Amino acid sequence: MKRTLSLTLAILFMLSLLSACSGGNGGSTTAATIATTTAATTTTAATTAATTTTAATTAATTTTAVTTTAEPVEEPYYSHIVCSSIAAAEIIVELGLGDSLVCVNNYALDIPGLPEGIAAMDFMAPNPEGVMGFEPDLFIEFDYIVEDGSYQALLEAQVDILPVSVSSDSVEDIANDIMFLANALGVPSRGEELVETMQAEVDRLTAIGASIPEEERKTVYFEIAPAPSIFCVGGDTFIGDMLHRVGAVNIFEDLQGFATPSEEELLTRNPDVILTNVTYVEDAIGEICGRTGYDKIAAVENGDVYTIDANATSRPTHNVVKAIAAIGEAVYPEYFGND
Repeated sequence: MKRTLSLTLAILFMLSLLSACSGGNGGSTTAATIATTTAATTTTAATTAATTTTAATTAATTTTAVTTTAEPVEEPYYSHIVCSSIAAAEIIVELGLGDSLVCVNNYALDIPGLPEGIAAMDFMAPNPEGVMGFEPDLFIEFDYIVEDGSYQALLEAQVDILPVSVSSDSVEDIANDIMFLANALGVPSRGEELVETMQAEVDRLTAIGASIPEEERKTVYFEIAPAPSIFCVGGDTFIGDMLHRVGAVNIFEDLQGFATPSEEELLTRNPDVILTNVTYVEDAIGEICGRTGYDKIAAVENGDVYTIDANATSRPTHNVVKAIAAIGEAVYPEYFGND
């Protein structure tokens, strides 16, 4: 998965704000080599035996499923994890490792299944002293922050660091992220099960979208930030991928990442449906419909402006299935409404 530009990073963090954002010891990772599914580098604090993961870099094409001939008894590698990534924390909980988390992002506290009373931190700025205060055996942080050396003190204290990617561009990327974390934490079979369950539901919903006749397909504008600093989703985002899967046509398919469309272009492309996951304005739908000139847009004229769950559409996790279903129901209620 590619590292995004600074603008994209800012927007992804903003999305996280809208949403709310194994047993090794300090110096070693106890288990076989972690098979990652991204170009991320797993950093360990010290050189250990051949089975220890030490700054291992693997290709993004790593298979997301591990074939075994017997059911292994899995022992999680870590028991005191500090995690700055909201999406990673959500996946960790779903993998059954919620009790291993000792501190998460401030904006991850709404994740169901977190330990009661878990600590939270503001990770806007690197805070190695604050992280060390939780005596973690693993720290999960975004790769671009790890690479700039902000948490070198943790490595010197023999705390393992797992760099994770900033974003996922598709459902396939999300599956890879899940397996990356599951392998890194020592529970690959749990990861496989989660991915299989997610993929089965994604395939079912995608099949519904594929069944919609071409003449019934609707154009959609998906907004993630309101006026005056409007942002929408391009075709190469995981939200763009979800639009495709329900049979919708993203009017800004030609844009990359999270982009700022011109008002003139939006009015010209005239979407049939407008979706927004904005939650920090009092009336997101009213704000959109009240903009100058928007009364001429088909979606506004026909009352087809809808809000979509912010968490599911801004956190690239297994809950992508909830987002796909919600988008499908909003755009094509006659096909997804009774799903």
